[in-house]
Amino acid sequence: MQRLPPVLKTCALGAVLALATTARAGDLVFHLTAHGNVTAGVNRLSGVPRGHCLQCHPERQTPVLSSPVLFTVNNNTLCFTCHAATGAGQFYAGQTAYASSSHATSANMYWPGPTPVARPATDAGKCLNCHTPHGARDAQGLISNLERFREEAACLGCHDATGPASTNISAELAKRAAHPVATVTGVHLVGESAATAFGTGKRHAECVDCHNPHAGTAAGPLTGTSRVRVTNGVAGAAPSFTLVPATDTTAVKEYELCFKCHSSWTTAPAGQTDLARVLNPANESMHPVEGVGKNTSAQMAGSLDGGTGLPHLSPTTVLTCADCHSNDDLPRTVSLVAGYTGAVPRGPHGSSASGGNAAFSNAMLRAPYRKDLKPKAEAYTVNDFTLCLVCHASGPFGTTGTTARTDTAFRFHGFHLRSISGKGSGGQDISVAGAGQGNAICRECHYNTHGTRGAPWSGNATYTRGVNFSPNIVGAGGTGQPTWAPGGTVGTGSCRLSCHGMNHAPETY
Repeated sequence: MQRLPPVLKTCALGAVLALATTARAGDLVFHLTAHGNVTAGVNRLSGVPRGHCLQCHPERQTPVLSSPVLFTVNNNTLCFTCHAATGAGQFYAGQTAYASSSHATSANMYWPGPTPVARPATDAGKCLNCHTPHGARDAQGLISNLERFREEAACLGCHDATGPASTNISAELAKRAAHPVATVTGVHLVGESAATAFGTGKRHAECVDCHNPHAGTAAGPLTGTSRVRVTNGVAGAAPSFTLVPATDTTAVKEYELCFKCHSSWTTAPAGQTDLARVLNPANESMHPVEGVGKNTSAQMAGSLDGGTGLPHLSPTTVLTCADCHSNDDLPRTVSLVAGYTGAVPRGPHGSSASGGNAAFSNAMLRAPYRKDLKPKAEAYTVNDFTLCLVCHASGPFGTTGTTARTDTAFRFHGFHLRSISGKGSGGQDISVAGAGQGNAICRECHYNTHGTRGAPWSGNATYTRGVNFSPNIVGAGGTGQPTWAPGGTVGTGSCRLSCHGMNHAPETY
């Protein structure tokens, strides 16, 4: 902290107060801000009251208030005089972290206007593009963090169709399925860290819940965000959780970020799967998000070698949540989203993959996925399962043949998806026992695709190979739970159940 310059030591109290009365209009909220707070505000000079104008403006400007003199050049150097270290709210990780961030280094990071007036491209990377040191307020009151706009408005002013940011996130948030960034307001809290801040009644998703504008980079867009680290236990058990603060700028595992809302760390809405429990690598079967999957068979390798996405995956590939939950404009020729370098925004901002078709999932998926049962006489089409076929070969579903294959362990895949239309007389609601009248869909045998520990039938929770039956499939004879036993060779696997009007008591494969 600096001492008051000698020239200002002779400044009478009356003159100091007079300076305050000549403050420009924007300073009407200054005393409410972190800068202007009289007890915790700017304290660069020990001889000047905290939060006083003279802390930054060493001379009184009369009458040219539009160009006030500052104690140093008006760029980030001025801000870093006080903001070199980590901020109290744990969201600002300090000068070093910011200097490496995309916002600091990108030539496109400048405010485009028109309100407030556009800043020149030469101001790229300056703090003043997003922050106003005198504060701002809107109809809801003081805007936190000395930002020019509240919540997503500060980000979407640049990340829209007109730029200058290279990614149009505004369009993604307007899609059929999107995180509620634009639809929920006034819930996010600065520095929120309690599990209750993300739970029922306070569900929200602001840009800064997933991205830190002071630390994120093109290679690490999630860097500097708070997340929930898990310590897994035995199969089927919920893990223990540890909140990692935003000031930790080490590499972020995407699923840890998702677990802030989509796990039992917080109180989730009724019916939502506890993904931290279902994705536990100790479980019998799950998509490989936290670690390598359990199915390392040659048939799985063959299946993964035939997806539309490149590079083709292998049984040791580890996925991210965004590999399934992402922008539907991503090319289906891309397997792992993290490796995509094209112009389409990555990540779970929004998706219109369902195309408005009620039979398809309206979840935020990167490609169409049929959720409802098919009607009679509706033929098989790869478009029903485009999401699955980004990673998995379509070959097993392209034939009604039942001979053994190298790209699946279940040789009746194609038969079920192509040749059972009209066998049943039930309805098309997959949640109703006995429903089913058309060809089968993937979801009937792989209902909870995150993992079998989320199976609707308790007896299916420990099954392998992603097998867990949907509620419309019941036990043999029409009662009880459906069961399945894997087989190592042709004829040794079996299903004991009733589906689409057919009784398997059991059927072997």
